[in-house]
Amino acid sequence: MSFRTAGIHHVTGIASDPQRNLDFYAGILGLRLVKRTVNFDDPTTYHFYFGNEAGTPGTILTFFPWPDARRGRQGGGQVAVTSFSILPSSVGFWIERLIKKRVEFEQPSARYEDERVIAFKDHEGFMGELVAHPAVDSQPGWSAAGVPPEHAIRGLYSVTLWLDANELTGQLLTNTLGFRLVREQGSIFRYASADGGPGTIVDLRCVPGIWAGVMGAGTVHHVAFRSSSEAEQMSVRSELASLGYNVLRSSIVIISSRSTSASRAGCSSRSRPMVLDSQSTSQPMRSDSRSNFPAGWSRVVLRSKHCFPTFESRSSCAGQTHE
Repeated sequence: MSFRTAGIHHVTGIASDPQRNLDFYAGILGLRLVKRTVNFDDPTTYHFYFGNEAGTPGTILTFFPWPDARRGRQGGGQVAVTSFSILPSSVGFWIERLIKKRVEFEQPSARYEDERVIAFKDHEGFMGELVAHPAVDSQPGWSAAGVPPEHAIRGLYSVTLWLDANELTGQLLTNTLGFRLVREQGSIFRYASADGGPGTIVDLRCVPGIWAGVMGAGTVHHVAFRSSSEAEQMSVRSELASLGYNVLRSSIVIISSRSTSASRAGCSSRSRPMVLDSQSTSQPMRSDSRSNFPAGWSRVVLRSKHCFPTFESRSSCAGQTHE
């Protein structure tokens, strides 16, 4: 396949209390609330968009905050961890801030030779990381809520999928979405697209026999990858369908600035769609009150027959055992 994604477009999670969600991501992490709308699949709830000052693709974390939603559980077949980019010089600042704000976190650890990682959880168990890497310096910061611009989160760094086996998901990433395998460390297989920098990374963590994930508050709903245009989306859709992936007409959501609503095929409570979002990689987010997505966005939803797109269960992980 000729398609090559430029990287992660956004990640969407599930929350329960809207105010606590805003307080954590805008207040504690200092992300900008770049858009607030309603979830047009469920107009009774909000849809929050957090990101950098311009709402640039690759910096966006969104949430569906369903009041009183039951707590989910990270597990197999899920995007379990969402990682954010920070400067290496900001590690000390964030340790002090997380302590002050009483956020559950782990002490910094080294990953590979060029990453320092602070793992944390929000109040609902959503698993995140702050990843310090020299290449992060290319992204501007956003000053808010007591976080100075030099220490601000710069955008998304990577996502980590927990899988019972990695082979089939790895094949999808490399053969259809334009990723390449760039590193292996123990049970983690790292894939990257484009230049391989922050915002282009997908880690597959192979955990044979892992329990199944459960959708709910504190878990990831989906990860979206970038495409350059709606025409490219449709081309990718055709190729995916020809390869036997479940990309049925009823499973496609196309939402643009002209849309007032959208519908999608029903799915079990454990569904995890993988989507391709269409927007210029440099075009900032523009609010459009008529649409569930910012103006200029459109979406293709890719599902497997069990509503677990790209997540396959097998008994081994390319010869690796969990460490």
